[in-house]
Amino acid sequence: MPLQVPAMVACALVLLLPALVTASVPEFGIHLTTSPSTVTEHLTKALTVNCSIVLANSTIIQPLSLTIKKSNIRNPNNYTDVAVVTSLSTNIKGLFAVNSTSNSHLAPDGKDSYIAVHWTYPEFSFTGSYMCELKGFDEKFHIVAVENKTDVKDSKPDIIGALGAIQDHEQRISQLEGVLVSQGAALTAFASTLFIATSPALGGSKYMVSRPVMRNSAVAESICKLYGGYLAEFDLQEFITIKRFLDNATNSGADKADTLANGTVLVGVTDEFVEDEWRFRAHPAELFSASFTDWVPGAGHRGKSENCAVLTGSAGWKLNDVPCYDNKELVHFLCEVENKSP
Repeated sequence: MPLQVPAMVACALVLLLPALVTASVPEFGIHLTTSPSTVTEHLTKALTVNCSIVLANSTIIQPLSLTIKKSNIRNPNNYTDVAVVTSLSTNIKGLFAVNSTSNSHLAPDGKDSYIAVHWTYPEFSFTGSYMCELKGFDEKFHIVAVENKTDVKDSKPDIIGALGAIQDHEQRISQLEGVLVSQGAALTAFASTLFIATSPALGGSKYMVSRPVMRNSAVAESICKLYGGYLAEFDLQEFITIKRFLDNATNSGADKADTLANGTVLVGVTDEFVEDEWRFRAHPAELFSASFTDWVPGAGHRGKSENCAVLTGSAGWKLNDVPCYDNKELVHFLCEVENKSP
């Protein structure tokens, strides 16, 4: 005998079923914050507006976009888009992009979804009412919106506050100057350990030749940058200057100077960009001509495994191509530091 359901129970199930289905689907709202809530022009360092999706009693079951909007004191009911995030992109609008950065994420299920916009030293125009608007589908797949608002107020600077901010800046500048002095002293001490010889200003640049180290062009270039320079680059006149400097360093009697005579010196010449097309590493737009220094026999065309160049002491400082990296080979490197006009 088939099971019969009383009419009243059936009606109750029909009425409850949509509610049961709907209750299983999360509904979303939004949470909007600003930090700080008051801006003093020229003194407030940063302003952040953050809008995030939260579970709430709303009609939205699938988010489509999050938008931060803003009005101003003159038009409090007229809101302009500041930033929008969708599942595809984030866009900061117009002048709001000046001095700004943003972070955002919008997931189809709403999880961990938010948009945050940060401004450094916000101006008076960034005060006013902010709105966050969430658009999405309701259970009938109609596009609906929910919104939340908060205010960023303007605070006029006072003399005491301005003087305090100036004193804070002066203290930070003094601390930074102390750090720079300390780092400068450390670099000077490091230079006396690492470099065999440093030239005076020669033709607009000074040169620093290192002790023998493992061959690594990237590390050598980075060390040169610490001192405001780069691996040496040269034309004919500069090559004559460099050759004289290296000869003097070899005969200086300094520790490890004798290794220059039979060693090699890494310079800023490479064909890493285009094979057999030798260019300067720090200024790759410039082609290098070796006609004035020549290569050692057979060098200059040894394939993609040898893309860096060294000056060879035992060959009268002629060029040789070598691998840019070799932990088993020791090499000197030559930094060039251009003289900066005061």
